[in-house]
Parts: sequence; structure tokens; C-alpha cells
Amino acid sequence: MNTFLELFLHNKKLTNLVFFAVLLYGFYTLSISRREIMGHLQFDFAQIVTAYPGATQKDVEKSLTNPIEERLRELERIDRIVSTSTEGLSLVTVFFPVDLSPAAKDKKIIEIRGILDNLRDLPRESGRPMLKEFSTDNLPIYEVGLTSESEDREALERTAEALKQRLRYIDRIGYIGVEGSREREIHIQLESQKLLEYQLSLAQVTAAIQLNNVRIGGGTTSAYKDKVDIYTLGNLKDRRDIERLIVRSNLQGRHVRLADLGTVSYQWSPEDIRLRLNGRTGISLIITKSKDADVIRTVDKLKEIVSAFEKDLPEDLDLHHLFDLSSNLKKNLGATATNAAIGFLLLFLTLALFLNFTTAWWTSTGFLFTLAALFALLPAFDLTINMMVLLALIIVVGMLADDSMIIAEHLYTHRKAGLRGIESAKLTLKELLLPVTASISTTIIAFLPYLFVPGAVGSMFRPIPIVITLALLISLFEAFFILTSHLAHSRLRPGKSFQEVLFGFLIQRPYEALVPFVLRHRYLALLGFLGILGTSLWIGYQRLEVVFNPREILENFDIIVETDLGDSLDATTEKVALIEQALLGFDSKYKALRSFTTKIGHHDRDAFGKVGSRRDNWAIIKVHLKEPHAREHSTPFLVARVEELLEPFKTGGMFPLLYLKDQNLGPDFGMSLNVRVIGGTLEERTAVIGDLTTVLENRKGYKYHVTDTHSGKQQIGIVLDEGNLSRFGLTSSHIAHLVRAIYMGDIVTTIREGGESIGVRLLMDRPLRDDYTRLDDAVILNDLGQLIRLKHLISFEPQRGGEDLHHYNGDPCSTVGFELDLDLLNPLLAKKHLLERFAQLREDHPDLQILFEGEIAEQQKLMGSMQIIGLVAILLIYTIMVLLFDSFFIPLLISSIIPFGLVGVIYGFLLKGIPLSMFGMMGIVGLSGIVVNDAIVMIDALRNKLPPGRPVPNLAERLAEVSSTRVRAVVLTTVTTVAGMLPTILEIGGKDFVILPMCLAVGSGLFFATLVTLFFTPALYGAYHDLSCLFRRRIGEPLAEVTGVTFRRMTGGDSARPPSRTNSPLPSDPSPDLEDEDLIDLTEIDPTKSRPARGKHPPTDPPQAIPKDSDRTKLLPKLRR
Repeated sequence: MNTFLELFLHNKKLTNLVFFAVLLYGFYTLSISRREIMGHLQFDFAQIVTAYPGATQKDVEKSLTNPIEERLRELERIDRIVSTSTEGLSLVTVFFPVDLSPAAKDKKIIEIRGILDNLRDLPRESGRPMLKEFSTDNLPIYEVGLTSESEDREALERTAEALKQRLRYIDRIGYIGVEGSREREIHIQLESQKLLEYQLSLAQVTAAIQLNNVRIGGGTTSAYKDKVDIYTLGNLKDRRDIERLIVRSNLQGRHVRLADLGTVSYQWSPEDIRLRLNGRTGISLIITKSKDADVIRTVDKLKEIVSAFEKDLPEDLDLHHLFDLSSNLKKNLGATATNAAIGFLLLFLTLALFLNFTTAWWTSTGFLFTLAALFALLPAFDLTINMMVLLALIIVVGMLADDSMIIAEHLYTHRKAGLRGIESAKLTLKELLLPVTASISTTIIAFLPYLFVPGAVGSMFRPIPIVITLALLISLFEAFFILTSHLAHSRLRPGKSFQEVLFGFLIQRPYEALVPFVLRHRYLALLGFLGILGTSLWIGYQRLEVVFNPREILENFDIIVETDLGDSLDATTEKVALIEQALLGFDSKYKALRSFTTKIGHHDRDAFGKVGSRRDNWAIIKVHLKEPHAREHSTPFLVARVEELLEPFKTGGMFPLLYLKDQNLGPDFGMSLNVRVIGGTLEERTAVIGDLTTVLENRKGYKYHVTDTHSGKQQIGIVLDEGNLSRFGLTSSHIAHLVRAIYMGDIVTTIREGGESIGVRLLMDRPLRDDYTRLDDAVILNDLGQLIRLKHLISFEPQRGGEDLHHYNGDPCSTVGFELDLDLLNPLLAKKHLLERFAQLREDHPDLQILFEGEIAEQQKLMGSMQIIGLVAILLIYTIMVLLFDSFFIPLLISSIIPFGLVGVIYGFLLKGIPLSMFGMMGIVGLSGIVVNDAIVMIDALRNKLPPGRPVPNLAERLAEVSSTRVRAVVLTTVTTVAGMLPTILEIGGKDFVILPMCLAVGSGLFFATLVTLFFTPALYGAYHDLSCLFRRRIGEPLAEVTGVTFRRMTGGDSARPPSRTNSPLPSDPSPDLEDEDLIDLTEIDPTKSRPARGKHPPTDPPQAIPKDSDRTKLLPKLRR
């Protein structure tokens, strides 16, 4: 360490070269770094989506869901498999264990893909299973919408496609999804009478189309040279080719073409999802980026092209910028830059005000050195410039100067005492190596456990401890070597400076006047502080609102809508339009909405695209608020007004389900409390869910519930007459395909036209599709050429509407979700009531099991992890201090300051008027490692000057005297830390409810803990000193020795030196008659390089006992002014 220090101390040019090289390279790395909203974050689940158009829930379950689940159960290390079989869609979600590594997850994904590729028994009409992974790479970065005043759907779709073609050529664009558009198709509408006339069946027409749309390679000629490829060309190119296609012909040359059997026209695919923007029919384009793209540069390029495209739009079309992911990142980058600049300025002014200009300058530029080195190292840890990195930077920006400030203040004191620069730097490093390293270690350890939070949340928080650890280690290196070298070669004016006089007048003298009184009445003072602690904790318990995700964080919310069962998309659209009109009136009053998007046909809320059930009578309205600075009212106020707006619609009977839900920042975990009932029959599960619902319905705090046991729209079963089928040479497959062609149509082939793939759909007469009873009139042709009317083969059987079918690990299940007012009904209490009732119900339903899920369950998991993290952090901090002080009691004295940090947090949040959120709790965990730093500085000085167990005359005055020597270090470290966070707390760079709670927790807690450190810590040490002396008089050993080194003495080791002097970084009291502050060890000073110190200077190698006469010759009283 000394050799390394001397390398910098004696090579000023090397110091400057390293300093400026790191600055240049670090900020160059920052300029080319990739910026994104999050680092790569992969969630703990994947979803398999398989479409089966026109199939009922039971068909989907039998043909798709069950086979997929059976194969997936072969996989090892799968947490659970949850599935939904809904109308026309199979959804199977695979959840991985939270402790599964990213590499193991990737391996599992590959295994799942292999299973899906090998599935062979799926229905011909279904699509191939599509595997969806969920990560931050799936997040949309930009969304733009188009609306038409004339409701011209075709014009919207053409314009959207043109815009998509322009955007697809932007570099590093990922996926461009178009919502609300229909795919262009060619519809062949066959007339049943024409088929009868020409004696043709549906199967024959289908075969004719498919067999005439081929392109098959025939090989290559075998010529010696000029070889050519041969292929058979029989493909259809456009609608006219399809119309001219020959279905049948005879030897006389008479042909039956498709145009003779019906009409061929360009149409649009059937709608399953409908999109509306701001109350009008619309289409939106959702764009993602590639993994290595910079989100700000990519979005800026998108906006540039979209703006140019907007200029050429027809007058009746409007373009809307719906979503911009880069705006939040830009805001946070601006806030970080503003906070860093203001923090740098405040740091410089603070140090210049209380030390001197030179010390302030080099200490402040060391702050820039640390940031530059950090930016240079981020790529080595696979970190980009993202929200979590910026959050960590804003947290750590106020801590970076703490160690530099302590070293600068200590070195400044030695320089003022008369030592020359290099000697003062060496002595400073020797004296402060252990305490400064320990204080940095406690801060690092407070955040380090976040690396071990399991699951996606842990991955999200991973950059915070890495960035804070790197920044503090770089800062420690800079303070020990770069800063000491700069200050050692700087000039220092002799005499007392203006800054010393100012600090003495403002802080030092008032403290020295007050602290003796407190210490003389230290037991009353301790009781007073404990009373403040108890009262504050009670006030916090009663008045401080704790909200895991406060609504202030969110700028968007969803309105979930369900209309009458059986409503078509058109009927649902008509009803939802009433809510849209109310929202437009709301916006005209409050001017707070950026836009709102209505999606009719589903309730999907997941930000990453997780798919849910599809129903024509479902809708979701996604409301986007303007940024806080662009509106007058807060998010909670606006949400409350919208909830009042929805109340009249709930009572009219038009909407069986209508509620407002905060929009997710991540995966959708459902309602506040989800209860999954597993096993038994549907009737049993429905009865149990109804019974459980009554448990909470009448309790205060219950808002509403949603269940998945409701029926779907009415179903008509077609019962086949097996006898007649066999008699006419037909099978159930013939009937099924005919019915499908009548009501839905089949895509029988595809053609390519203008670079676009167009499906060719074969349908039957429209009159047959409008009324199922007319199906009796349809005819079918058997293999013998006989035409048979369906009324001889089928009958109708009305059935109850089909419910969506849900599985949990292969077992049938049903779920009810409860939305609770958490201020009025504790979810843990609600869970207890439900468990008690289920225990009673299980006597009648022994096969049923119950499982609790939802937002509360996920939050409880995270809160449990946070509590463990906090406990581990405190234990590690305590361990570090035990090793430093070689005592079990001294670390307890230091740790006693941690609860007082909570007092500052409570009053900080109450005065600011914001709830304590998850990010505030993270700040509290970090605060526990920061507040002990000042206590370490104070206790270290007291312990070395006033060792426990040794009686000291006028203990209160001696405690006050020693405490006064540490005032400047304690005050300046707190001032610099709080000053770095002050711009965020005061919202100078803008209001951010993610960063603000964390900075407020650290800043307010540290501020109050510092006041306590200056008075409570010396008083507590005085009481400990009294107790230690009493303990020694009783058993002959001081309390600290009995708990520390005495154990080693009893075992025969290290018995020569008392523990208070063995590893202490500062010297012990040398004698009762000659104070160490009046002595200087001349053997430690080279007379050719320095002169005896004239100020306060502790000896570098203090005597361990009262010095003998021979030893006193080495000591010289200082000359006082």
C-alpha cells in the first residue's frame, strides 16, 4: 500500500496523466454507450399460443392443450404449468423456478421449442404452436396511431401499411406490429344451387384450387455446359386467375370454372380484435427494437420518419403519437445530469466554505474522476445506461465525496499542524486506512444483498448494487492515491483561514457550548432520545402511508369492460362508445389525457404481450395521462375522478363488469388477491368460489371480484345420425368441414401479389350463415355422386354456453380475483378469513385444493426478500465492525444509530406528503449502511482517546473535547451526501416518484441520524464507559476486554496487548499526566524534510504505557501560539 502511494506521491505527472486519461476515456465511453429503459431482463415464464379458429373450448382442450401439456410435463425443473382453453385459442404458460439461471432458462426454452417442433397430432385447421418469451426486449419503444374522420377502414389500412413499409428499413428495428387492421383475403363465395347444378362437392372444389396452385422443381438438365433448372409452374397470381381456374371439364371441351360456381372478390379477414383511438376507429403501429439498439437514437429516427410521413396524409386522416418509451429515459438522463451538476457545485461550495479552495477543487474533481471511471467500467459488467443504472447513480452521487472529504479534512489538519505535504499524506493514509475502508465497506454491504434477490425483480435490481459498489471502490482508490497526491503538492497558506473561523462560528463553537451540558446529563439525554425514537415510530405507524406501488408512479391506467353475454364486436363497440364519450368530456374539463386506446375483444393488460382469453363482449380502454408537468392534477386525483365518472355506467345494467385498474409496469399478476381452486368438478369449484366470495363481499374494504367460471355465448351442437352417414357413404369429417366452410370458411391456399401473401378463403352462401336452422337446406355430395340434404343427416341440440377451461399442472381449476382497498382491508387478514372458510368447505369437498396468487402474493414474496436482505445487510455490517474494533459491544454502540435514521425517514415522508413505497424501502436498507459511517468516525475517536474500563476524571468534559474534534468530519460528510441528493428531493430536475422516495429516505434519514450522532453517540459511549468501569471494579476486567481479546488471553494467545490498542487505527491515550495532543514523536519526522508540528497531531507510534524517563527524551511539548 505504501509503495503504491509513494508511486503517486513522488510522480505528480503520473497522477495527472492517470487523472485526465480516465476522465477522457470515461466520458468518451459514455457518449457511445447504449441507452435503454432496462437492461436485458428475462422473466420467469414463457407462453405457448396456438390458434384454432372456430373451435370450442372443449375442442381446443382436447386437441391442443392436453397434448402440449403432456409433452411439457416431461421437462425437469419446471415450477408449474398453467393453461387456458378458450374459444379458438390454446394458451399454455410455463413457469420456471425463480432461482433458475439465465443460461438454464435459455436451455429450457430450446427444449420447449424442440417439443413443439415434434408435435405431429395437431388438427389440420389449427395453426402451429407459437412460443413467446418475455423479456424487456419485447417492450414496445414507440406506438403511433391513425384515425379517420370518415371511418374509412380501407384508407386506414392502406396508410398503415405504407407507413410500416417506410419504418421497416430503419436500422435496428425489431418487430412492427399492426393492431386494428385486417388482412387482405380473396373470398370465393360458392352458391349451393350452382354446386347442385354442376354436381360438384365442396371437397372437389377445394382439391381443384390446391392442385392448381403449385410450383414444383423438376431438376436440372444434364448438358455438359449451359445447364438450366426446370420447374413446373401452375401457380395462381391474382383474382382473375382464380376466377378462370377450371374445376371440371369433359372431352368435348366444356369447362366449369370457379366463376361459374360463385363470386371471387377481394375482402378482409374476419375480425377478432377491434381498435379505437380517442373514440374513433383506428389502427396503431407498435414498434420494438433489436437487442443492441439505442432506444433514444432509434425513437428519434422513428419520429423523424413519422413526422415526414404525416405531412403527406390525406385531410381526413389524423396521426397520433401514442407512446414513446424514450421520453422517460430522456427525463431521467436529464435529471441525473442536473443532479450531478448541482451536486458537484454544492460539493465544491461546501468544501470551499469550510476548508479551502484548493482542497475543495481537487475533492470535487475527484467526483468527476469517479463518474468517468465508472462509465468506463460499465460495459465490462454488461451494463448499459438504463433506468436502474441512473437510479443507482442518483443514490450514490451524494456518497462519492464522503471518503474524499474525510481524507481531505484529515490531511488539511496535518498540513495546518506544520507537516509537509508528502509526510501528511502518508500519515493520513496510515491513520485512516482502516476506518475509511470500513465505512465504505458498510455502505457497499448494505446494497450488496440485492444481488441475491430471486426472480425477475432481482434481475431488475441487479445493476443497483453493482454500480454503487464500483462507484464507491473507485472513489476509495481516488481518495487514497489521486487526491492525496494532488493535495500533498498543493500550497497551503499559513495561519488560521477564513473557512476555519466561519466553521467555528457557525457550528464548532455552538456545538462545544452545548455538548458538555448534554454529556453531563447523559442519562437524561439518552432517555430523551429514546423517547423521541419511540414517539416517532408510533407516529410513523399511525400516519405514514405504506403503498408498495403508489399511483403517483403511474401515468396510465386501464378500464376493464364487459358487456352482455353474446354481444358481437359491433354491439360491444356501440356500448363502449358511451364510455369513450364520457372520457372525451373528462379531458375537455381537466386537460389531462394524452390519449386513450380501446381494444375490443380481450382483456390483455400485460405490458410484454402475454395473451389472454378472447371474447367479443370484452373490451379494455388504456388511458394515457400527460406527464405530471403538463397537467394541473395528480394521478390519484384524476383516477378518483374517472372512477366517479364510471359509477353511473355500473348501475344501468349495460355493463355486467366495469372497473378501473392501474396499468402494469411489468407482467400482469391479476387482482389484489387471486384465489385458485384446484381439482374437483366445475360445479364444485363454482360453488366453493361463490361461498368464498360471500366471506369478503360484506367486509369493509371489499371493492369487487372477477371470476373465470362464467359461461360463454350459447352453443348449438350438431348431432350426427351415424346410421344415415354410413348408409350414404359419409363420415363425420365430411359434415364438419362442410359446416366449417358455411360459417367460417377455410383458407385453402395462398397467393403472392405485390409482395404480399394473401389467403384464399372458400365459403358457402351468406343466407346459410345468418341462421343456423337453414343448415337443413344445405346439401353434400358423397363419393358416389349423390347429393344428400343435411336434414337427413343432422339434428340440433342447444347447449349451455361453454366456459373457458383452465388447468394448473394438468388439473382442472377455477380462479376468483378480489380487488381490495388496502387501507380498509388487510390482504393478510382477508387471506386468513378465506382459509378458515375453506377449511370448513373442504369437509364436503376433500378433492379440492386452494392456492393464493395475485399482486399481494407477489408483493409479499418481494417484501419477504427485502426483510431478509435488510437483516443480512445489518449482520454483515455488524461483522465488519466487530473485525475492525475487535469488540462485540462497540459495533452495537455504532449500530444503535440505525433506528434513528428511521425517525428522519418518517418525518421526511410526512413533510413531503408522499407514501413510503418499495423504492423508499430500498432507500432504508441502503441508509442502514450509510448512517453508521459518521458513528464509526465518532466512536473510533472516543474509544482511542478514552478507552473503556479506565476511570477518567471529568469524563463529560473529556467526552465533549474528543467529540468536538470529529464535528467537522461528521458534518461535512453529511452535508456533501445530502447536498448530492437535494436536487432530487427538491424536484429541481423534475419530479420522479421512482427516484424521489429512495433519495428522500437516504437524505432525511441521514440528516436526522447525524444530529443524533453528534449528541446521542457520545452520551451512549459515556454510559458504556461508566458501565465498563463498574464492571472492571467488580470482576477486574473492563467490559470490552471480557467480550473481546480476553477470550484469546484465556486460551494463551495475544496476551501482551490490550484490545483497545491492537488494531485501533488511531492512537490510545499515552499517559494520565501528559496528554497525547501535547506530544509529538520526533523519531517519526525526518528533520531534513519537515519541521516539528505546531498544531494538533497524534503520534504515529504511541507508547503503550506511561512513558519512562528514557522514553520522555523522545517527546517534546508542542509550542502553542
